[in-house]
Amino acid sequence: MKHLFLFPLFFLFLVSTLVLAAGEGTYGNETYGNFSYGVSSSASSSFSNSSVTTTANTSTIINATQGASSPNMTLEMITNSDTQGAVTLVKYDSQPPQVSTNTFASPLNKYVDIVVDDSIKNQLNYSIIKMYYTDAELSAANLQESTLRLSRWNGTDWVKFDPPTGGVDADNNFVWANTSSFSTWGIFGTTVPAPSGGGGTTSSSSSSGGGGSLPGAEENLYQTKPAPNPAPIPAPAPAPAIPAPATTPKPAVNVPAPTTPAAAPVAVPTGFAAFTGAVISGITKPSGIAAVVVSILVLTGLYFGYRRIYKKQ
Repeated sequence: MKHLFLFPLFFLFLVSTLVLAAGEGTYGNETYGNFSYGVSSSASSSFSNSSVTTTANTSTIINATQGASSPNMTLEMITNSDTQGAVTLVKYDSQPPQVSTNTFASPLNKYVDIVVDDSIKNQLNYSIIKMYYTDAELSAANLQESTLRLSRWNGTDWVKFDPPTGGVDADNNFVWANTSSFSTWGIFGTTVPAPSGGGGTTSSSSSSGGGGSLPGAEENLYQTKPAPNPAPIPAPAPAPAIPAPATTPKPAVNVPAPTTPAAAPVAVPTGFAAFTGAVISGITKPSGIAAVVVSILVLTGLYFGYRRIYKKQ
């Protein structure tokens, strides 16, 4: 009778497990579905929002940076249509049991599982993950800040997100990636090389690197802050040209054109004056001179002819 009573309970447990396991990926050491139902003992904290609403082609940001036990990350999602569902973020301070060791980089020991309902995941266009770190964590892991990258566990290997789909913002202490897939993510980098003279390791220096642009699923949505280029040294200014001595132009001298005085009006002679004027005018002409000579000769001939005739009488 007891076995018959336990059978329905076992059946309900089995059905509930199958329904909750409808999602993809892992959640701690368990299997997750549309809702989280447990956190692995190796997880350090979790953040869950069971009712996240997205608007088509609009950024929806889940901020999980508040509180000492928060995952200290943000998740920005852009969906193709309006939708609603649950989002859970599970933080690990050491390598979670469901993944293998990264073979190409050293861990910062910051991992997160991103669990998203199918209702959102199936409408996802792209998302941007930002995981924050502190200078103390960077120093403890002995990693070069400029080499930090987010890597995603694809079920078999770690996949690193280099520019243009991932990078580090050293000014604001976060590593980012542009993705359309959710899984387990971790921050990895290259260790600080030991000084050539020995004497241990040195703390990493803060420098921007690997920023690049975030393509929207490959568009520029976020621009990290690369180190500014040094200002170019300006070329020396050329020596000022010595101007030629200014010459004072000579004033133009305007020579007035000679003016011909207006002739006074000449009164027209009349009577005897007119007669003598006409005679004088005639005499001054060449033909007049000849006429005078002829006249004198004629008069002289008449005079002597008259005297001869007069003397004969």
